[in-house]
Amino acid sequence: MSTVTPAYEQLAATWTRLHNLEHLQSIAGWDHAANMPPKGNEARAAALAEMAALLHRMRTDPAVGTELQRAEQEPLDELQRANLREMQRQWQASTALPEALVQQQQIAASRCEHAWRRQRPANDWAGFVENLKPVLALARQEAALLAEKTGVRKYDALMQRFEPGMSCTRLDGLFGDVRQWLPGLIQQVLARQAQQPVRQPVGPFPQDKQRALCEQVVRLLGFDFEAGRLDVSTHPFCGGVPEDVRLTTRFRDDEFLTSLMGTIHETGHGRYEQNLPRALLGQPVAQARSMALHESQSLSFEMQLGSHPGFVARLAPLVTAAFGDQPAFAPQNLHRLITRVKPGFIRHPALRDRTPADRRRDRARRRAGAVGCQDDGAAGRGHTRQLHGRAPAGRALALGPVRLLPLLFARGDVCRAVVCHHAPRHARPGRSHRRGRPGPGLRLAESEHLEPGQPLDHPRAGATGQW
Repeated sequence: MSTVTPAYEQLAATWTRLHNLEHLQSIAGWDHAANMPPKGNEARAAALAEMAALLHRMRTDPAVGTELQRAEQEPLDELQRANLREMQRQWQASTALPEALVQQQQIAASRCEHAWRRQRPANDWAGFVENLKPVLALARQEAALLAEKTGVRKYDALMQRFEPGMSCTRLDGLFGDVRQWLPGLIQQVLARQAQQPVRQPVGPFPQDKQRALCEQVVRLLGFDFEAGRLDVSTHPFCGGVPEDVRLTTRFRDDEFLTSLMGTIHETGHGRYEQNLPRALLGQPVAQARSMALHESQSLSFEMQLGSHPGFVARLAPLVTAAFGDQPAFAPQNLHRLITRVKPGFIRHPALRDRTPADRRRDRARRRAGAVGCQDDGAAGRGHTRQLHGRAPAGRALALGPVRLLPLLFARGDVCRAVVCHHAPRHARPGRSHRRGRPGPGLRLAESEHLEPGQPLDHPRAGATGQW
C-alpha cells in the first residue's frame, strides 16, 4: 500500500472486493432469469437478498466514510480524484437506505418478477397487482429516504442515481422542445409509409434457426463470444460483468424481427461493456456512469446501424439462408419491415420512429393515471387511487423484464409510475447494463401512462429491458 495515499488505496481495495462479489451477484441474477427452475425462486430470492445486504453493509461501513474524508486530503492525481468522487456519490446513496429496506426490496422484486412470468401470458392482472403492491410501497420508502438525504425532490433524487446531475427542470426544457415537433413528424412518417407497399414474411420461423441467426449477427457486430454468451429469457436483457457479458433474447414462432432487432440492441449494450477500460475494472471510474449514454450505445446499434439500408442489405442474405427465400426478405422490403411505424399499446413495437430523447421522455415523464398511485403532492398529502383488477380480454399483461421495480411517487400535482427494471449490472448507478437489485441496484428505466385495465409494457428489447 502506498505511504502517500493510504486512505485512497484502502478505498480502492474495498471497491475491488465489491466488484468481485458483485460478479457473483450478477451471474446469480442472470441464472435466475435464464436457467433457474421455478421452484428455486424463493431460495434464490433469499440468497440474492443476503448478498445485497452484504454489499450494502460493506458500502455503508463507517470506516469507509472515514477513509473517504482522509482521502480528500491526500495528493491524488486527476484520475484518482474522479474515482474518489464516484466513491463518494455511491456512498452517499447507499447510506441513505437501511439494510432492511435493501433486503426487502430484493425479495419483493424477485417474487413479483418471477410470478409475472406466469401472469403475463395468462393476462392475470389481479394476481400481478398483489405482488406489485409491496414493490411500490418499498419504492416509495426509497424515494423518500433519498430525497431527504440529498435535499431534492423525490423524482430528482431517484433520477440522479442513474443520470447524475439530471433534474426535472432540465428535462422540462429538453422534452418541451421535442413535443413541439415530434407529433407532426410521426404523422408525416405514417402518411409516407402508407404509400409504400410492404410484404409480410411467411412463417413459421423455427426457434433454433432464429437463435443461430441472432448469434451470427451478434458475431458480425463484433461481440466477443469468448467473453460472453447469448441465452433465452422471458424478457431480453444484457447482464453479467464486463469480463463475462450475458445477453438474452426471446423468440416467437410466428415472427422473427422482434428477436433479431432486440438482440442487436442488446449487442450494443454488450459491446459497450466489453470495451470498458480493463486496467481500471473494479473501480467506480471504470463503470458505466450514465444510463442515457449506455442506452445510446444500444440504440445506435439497433436504430442507426441495424436499421440502416446498407446494414439491412447485409442482413437479407443471412435471413434468407436461415428461413428460405421469399419476397419479404428482399433488402428493400426487409428495410421497410424493420422501420415500419405502427402505434400501439405495447411500447417497444410502437417506438421505432421515435427519437432517443422521446423515449427518455416516455420513461421519465408520463403520468401514472389511475393505477395505485398516491397523489400526495409535494407535502405528502392526498389520497391513494385504487389498483384495477384485470386488463380487457386481448390485452396482454406485458410488464417487466428480468427484474421489474416500479416506483410510484408524486412530483407536484403530477403522479408518475416509474418502472425500474432488473438491470443486471447497469441497473445501479455506475454499473453495467442491467444487473440489478433493489435499493442501490435500481435502474430508472420506464414510465408509462396507465389507464384502468390497460396492459403494462416493459421497455424493450433493451428498455427495457431488452429492457
